[in-house]
Amino acid sequence: MRPLWQAAAFVGLVAATGVAMAQQAGPAPITEPVWLTEPPQAQFHYPFSTSEYQARVPLQCRVERDTLAHCEAPSGVAENFRAAAIEAASQARIAAQDGGGAPTDGRPIAVMVRFPTMPLPVAVDPPPAPPNLPVVTSPTWLQRPTAQDFVRYYPSEALRQGVNGEALLECIVGHDGRLTCVIVSASPEGAGFEQAALRVSRHFRMAPMTRDGQPTSGGRVRIPIRFWAE
Repeated sequence: MRPLWQAAAFVGLVAATGVAMAQQAGPAPITEPVWLTEPPQAQFHYPFSTSEYQARVPLQCRVERDTLAHCEAPSGVAENFRAAAIEAASQARIAAQDGGGAPTDGRPIAVMVRFPTMPLPVAVDPPPAPPNLPVVTSPTWLQRPTAQDFVRYYPSEALRQGVNGEALLECIVGHDGRLTCVIVSASPEGAGFEQAALRVSRHFRMAPMTRDGQPTSGGRVRIPIRFWAE
């Protein structure tokens, strides 16, 4: 029979090992999610600059409050589809508790993002009206794209090579201040900055009146978009 102190040490070692293994295992994955907003079909994030098509992209994410963060896709997923799937998943919202009543914050979760069977056209919105609309010259912006938005939409190959780019958008202001845009020009051509600029444009929102007191709805505005790799 072991001395009492050896037995106590052994029990302590087993307990410490169990705690370490539990800490290493981390929180249990969410298997019964309660969605406030489910991950949408990634139709508005379709990566037009790739020739590889993938109908579904599985993601492993972690819940931060009610959002999906730190999402990762398997290594075999094309980079553009990976980025598009992560962007679509970021729009999902999950309840604070799962179907079993356990908190969801900080726990891992597996989600599947689906893409449309056929690529949608880049200009999913109607083109701007004829250029005789009033030009908005003194807008007040309620929302602008963040630095993170520019990084998210930066063409992956151009970013990898350190290529800067720019695009000029011509947009019509909607009644809600959102913009409907088309590309006037982009440089360098064929590097993906056209699609990236259109995606960035969705993060602009203009106030209903300009600084001069003129209504902005139905007005026309040109916006230069610049991407800097450094």
